[in-house]
Amino acid sequence: MSAEYICPVLTAFNKDGSVDMEAMKALFDHLIEGGLDGIAIMGSSGEFYSMTLETAKAFVRDSLAYLKGRIPVYVGTGRLILEETVELSSFALDCGADAVMIVGPYYIGTDSEGIFTYYDQAAGKISGDILLYNYPDRTGFDLTPDIVLRLLKKHKNIVGYKDTMAAPSHTRELIRSIKVHYPAFRIYSGYDDNFTHVLLSGGNGCIAALSNLKPDLCAQWRDAWNAGDLGRVAEIQRMIDGLMDFYKISTPFMPAMKYALQKIGLPILPDCKLPSLSASPAQKQEVDRVLATL
Repeated sequence: MSAEYICPVLTAFNKDGSVDMEAMKALFDHLIEGGLDGIAIMGSSGEFYSMTLETAKAFVRDSLAYLKGRIPVYVGTGRLILEETVELSSFALDCGADAVMIVGPYYIGTDSEGIFTYYDQAAGKISGDILLYNYPDRTGFDLTPDIVLRLLKKHKNIVGYKDTMAAPSHTRELIRSIKVHYPAFRIYSGYDDNFTHVLLSGGNGCIAALSNLKPDLCAQWRDAWNAGDLGRVAEIQRMIDGLMDFYKISTPFMPAMKYALQKIGLPILPDCKLPSLSASPAQKQEVDRVLATL
């Protein structure tokens, strides 16, 4: 199975909190030149939760106007209000998005029937492809294989799943349970270091954030897998394992990674929207240390 590496791109902000589209264009170019398989805007890495619906729409419109036809684009459209999820999803698809990626309603928690009903209603009202986005650490619930299979029986426009679970066994169980019935269904890990494991288990790759920093390395990893060069696959696995330290430097990781992008020459301010704070001097030193290993 051919591997895919998709980047959940960070969002560049100006000092006033508005999206810096000129910086985003430079970042988009960096990712495309790196050879990745797709770009996902307004995922968790993109701080979607800090954007109003109007800001999100403007960002989607401007991004797709720049990216359309150059690389597949996926748009995170999960909102707390179902009607806003549908509205933003329809807007993104009308602008030319290849698919939307919907995280379930967060904060409040729900049971399996509530999760099923949310996605069932959303999929029934959205005319375009949907990736399910499972992130239990943030939503408080797990989008289980049983729920997914129920949804797939009803909705042909649900075409994939991003699993942001650190344990590869969780993604492996999804692959084992779902792909036997729906072999074309795409399953991705949300963690870079699980890329190879997911592929070995029959999945499609990952949608993971280290590709913001090293898209070329991630593309080489994909190419090595597709060429059957397992020695090179193992070599890059060890490199990626070392770079996973980026996720531990700041909480969340975006301030440290934005500083790293600035250090490698991209015109991006290392600022995030609250409650995320800019990287501290100590965190910047740690970023410098990890960058030196590259």
